[in-house]
Amino acid sequence: MAKARREVVIDVYTDCDQVLGSLSRREPGFYFESMGRLIEKGEKKESYVLTFASPRRGKLRVEILMRRSGDSLVYELRGDAKGRLTVTALPRGPRCRVYIEAEAEGKLIDQYGGEALGRAVNRFATTIVSMFPATLQPRIPGGRLGDVLVELLKLLSLAHTGPGQVKAASIRTMALNLEENRVITVDGIADEEAEKLAKLFTDSVKLLNRLSGDLGVGGVQRVALVSDNAIIYANIGGGLAVLTVIEKSREEQG
Repeated sequence: MAKARREVVIDVYTDCDQVLGSLSRREPGFYFESMGRLIEKGEKKESYVLTFASPRRGKLRVEILMRRSGDSLVYELRGDAKGRLTVTALPRGPRCRVYIEAEAEGKLIDQYGGEALGRAVNRFATTIVSMFPATLQPRIPGGRLGDVLVELLKLLSLAHTGPGQVKAASIRTMALNLEENRVITVDGIADEEAEKLAKLFTDSVKLLNRLSGDLGVGGVQRVALVSDNAIIYANIGGGLAVLTVIEKSREEQG
């Protein structure tokens, strides 16, 4: 049996206990039901059971057990996928660095490939990004952004043709305190440029919030801009904003 491994790192601008607490309040099956074509889900005394369709084997069953261990949530997989997915949250100054690491083998992995595990990791990542200001830290070598970012872009309706199709020339990020119009952290952007961007973005958010208020649709939580050679994504919450600038490679632009 082939063993699959997927991992991603996310910097989240909130308390680590809040991240783990928010994730643990969802039933474990929610994160893993996208691993294949789900046909049934159930609950045991201390675990969740998901049943997936298999053209060759009829049905594949995966049992999921979750526990908290220190700074981590540990999800044990049993049955037709044997392995573990661990979410570890560690303080890093004003940020919480979240490591999502998964490894599994078994009949379900043989059927659906490593993408089955990747989709579970994607579900954790997109859940975190949808709740908190956060910045993905891709760990795929060679400039390829990996499955998690592809799924995030799909979530934002910035559709691409599928995993492995997105390439980046560079990724630049910055975190802002909108209430104080202040740069918190910056990566890949010059300090002077970051200060200018902070003021421009803060003013833009005020205008967007005013427009949203006039339309009666509530405040701005996320902003996505797509140009010919870049994608700019901003996640806003709690008076903070995290901007990620993804510059496409020339191959992607062409």
